[in-house]
Amino acid sequence: MSLSTIRGAYPCGVNGEPRPSDERPVIAVLGTGRWGVNLVREFTAAGASVVAVDPDSDARRRALGAGAGVATARLDRSVDAVVVSTPASIHEQTLGELTTLDVPVACEKPLAPSSAAAERIAAEWGDRLVVFHVWRHHPAVTTMAGVIASGDLGPVTAIRSTRTNWTSPRFDVDPIWTLAPHDLSIALALFGTVPDVVAASTETIGGRVVAALAHLESDDTPTFVLDVSTREPERTRRLVVSGTDGVAVWTERRPGIVRIARGTDTDPLSEDIPLDPTSALRRQADAFVERVRNGTTMPSTPADAVTIATRVEQIIRLGATT
Repeated sequence: MSLSTIRGAYPCGVNGEPRPSDERPVIAVLGTGRWGVNLVREFTAAGASVVAVDPDSDARRRALGAGAGVATARLDRSVDAVVVSTPASIHEQTLGELTTLDVPVACEKPLAPSSAAAERIAAEWGDRLVVFHVWRHHPAVTTMAGVIASGDLGPVTAIRSTRTNWTSPRFDVDPIWTLAPHDLSIALALFGTVPDVVAASTETIGGRVVAALAHLESDDTPTFVLDVSTREPERTRRLVVSGTDGVAVWTERRPGIVRIARGTDTDPLSEDIPLDPTSALRRQADAFVERVRNGTTMPSTPADAVTIATRVEQIIRLGATT
């Protein structure tokens, strides 16, 4: 997406004032490819009017099919908010064209494929920018956070997050930058911080890091183990929280529950906690529409994204030495 795609954007309303709350906010989605079209669909369902912006005519056509009210090659009309869903490799460039807009702006993860670029964006934007880490809105993650806070599992000793699938549709960044930020954002949601990477091994094919197994830990957090790969034909999404008195497990094979296991091998006990059926992506869309309407806060700031990018680089660096 060229910079001319977004040049000339300006906020809605008179003198930049937001629209009345009873009107549908207008959200521009910059980049409506394979992932951006999902954002179009969910923002529309959340009550927004979407302007899809993409230089590719096929992408614009798909966006219209997903509910966009307008699809255009460049942003040349009033909007209440902007969401950047361009390739990660040009996030910094794209955001650089939006700094003068006095409207809410969000950017898909990863904020940038290097900590240095993420730091530059964070310095420019501060908390004016929201970074979309969709797993922070996942009902399993928010439920797990509640279980941890309740103390029902006893002191938490370890958390394991697994994310595997076959190949990746994105080629502008290594697959580790596509997968690992999800799991690191889960650590952020559960701990309030992302522990240090103390050990890692990686798999590299054709100069691209396609898989990683990492052990993260700090003095005030439990062990966090991250296992990501684009070299497994079976798709897996699994989150396990282990405590001294029990274990909480969520898996994509049983997406509607978090299972709590306690007891012994001779007297096992289990309890299923039902989850809100609303998807994480829809919950994120609802939260952003609320931010556009009322200025509410959302999780995942640019500073958080800098930490996550730093941890990804630590995994890559440590993995290269093992």
